Amino acid sequence: MSRYQPEGSGEAKFFVPVLQYPDGYSLSVDGGTADYDAIAQKVTVTPEGTDEVVISISPVAE
Repeated sequence: MSRYQPEGSGEAKFFVPVLQYPDGYSLSVDGGTADYDAIAQKVTVTPEGTDEVVISISPVAE
């Protein structure tokens, strides 16, 4: 889990490698929206305001 307080553009980027998540992952974002770039294997989270954003990324259960 990651928490952050948006500053500037407020975007947060996370590398989500297929090697570490071969069966996919579960993503939860509270206080923002997320976009996934499959080629770059990155999740970009954009806050919905200036409040704290909470992000959780976990492997999909087999």
